[in-house]
Amino acid sequence: MNKKTALAISVLLIIIGFCSCEVDFDPNSDWKETTIAYCLLDQDDDTTFVRVQKAFLGEGNYLEFSQIKDSIYYKQDDIDVKIYAYSTWDNDKPIDSLQFIYTTDYSKPEGDFYNGEAPIYYCLTQNRIRKDRNYKLVIRNLKTGNVTSSTIQPLADYNIEKPTDDFAFRADGNDLKMEVQWYNKNSSSAGVTPKLFQLMIRFYYKENGAETFVDVPLGKTINDNNRPHLLTSSISMNGLLSAIKAKLNNNQPKQWSDRTNYLELFVNACDVNMYDYININKPNENMLTDKPLFTNIDNGVGLFAARRLGVNIVFTKYRSSGDFAAGLKQLNIGFN
Repeated sequence: MNKKTALAISVLLIIIGFCSCEVDFDPNSDWKETTIAYCLLDQDDDTTFVRVQKAFLGEGNYLEFSQIKDSIYYKQDDIDVKIYAYSTWDNDKPIDSLQFIYTTDYSKPEGDFYNGEAPIYYCLTQNRIRKDRNYKLVIRNLKTGNVTSSTIQPLADYNIEKPTDDFAFRADGNDLKMEVQWYNKNSSSAGVTPKLFQLMIRFYYKENGAETFVDVPLGKTINDNNRPHLLTSSISMNGLLSAIKAKLNNNQPKQWSDRTNYLELFVNACDVNMYDYININKPNENMLTDKPLFTNIDNGVGLFAARRLGVNIVFTKYRSSGDFAAGLKQLNIGFN
């Protein structure tokens, strides 16, 4: 599993979608099983992960319940996790199935919930996710027969038009900026048109003598057109340098990478499900107002969404490398 996979794991371990739309909560009602699921489907990734938990309700202190592993996690033999593939014109007969495997190789960071061994389900899905198919996540409780599910379609292909391979910035006031253009969807591509795009720069460097990289998220662009359409954004040199400093500002010694092509540009994307989840479920600034929360999980709560982290270009020409190198040295985080 690559570093992009490790990043996906860390996201799954931190984000828990446990809120639903317009939920009427009655603390005196009969107990009802509620499954919490979180999965991002990316056809460019080699592995897909599903985070599954359960809601709990009972007499006593909920803060104490949350620290007990069995209160929030299913045991290995409790549930079966699969994703079924269907033709877009026939959602009754599956044409492929992906069996997810239980593992406890990862740990949840400290917090209000149990922070030890954290179960997660994974499946090797490289070259198995097709844009012209629908995918249904099915979580079946083998003890109760309860079934939780959600259906989505992967994202369509899209391509970066500009820049091609040149890390070139132009003067813009007191800053330097690079224009980025991409199509929201290729004209002949199957799949769902992305709703939200985010630019990202991957910077390769060495820390303690070993090569590694950091992903620096930059500007976001909302797409409101389902037809092939050219989108434009820009990257600020000052903004890029500030973001790198925020990511790398620690006490570990850093050096330039030995590789010639040490920067990549990504245009990441997600579907409307993830876009709504991010926007609707973000913290409410007004504590005195109620607000509906988003889920697209049937008979459960959480998120099943499509995203892409693999549409990118590698910079092979560095016309602005002198400005970048000088700015990086001025950050005083190494790179002398």
